[in-house]
Amino acid sequence: MAVVLGMLIPFLKYQLIIAQAIEWDKLEIKT
Repeated sequence: MAVVLGMLIPFLKYQLIIAQAIEWDKLEIKT
């Protein structure tokens, strides 16, 4: 279980970074 969490946490952080990047791209396009 600890191994799964060790793999999952960085993946979730990566997903958040991608989501933020997409949001920033949307803002850039709007302006």
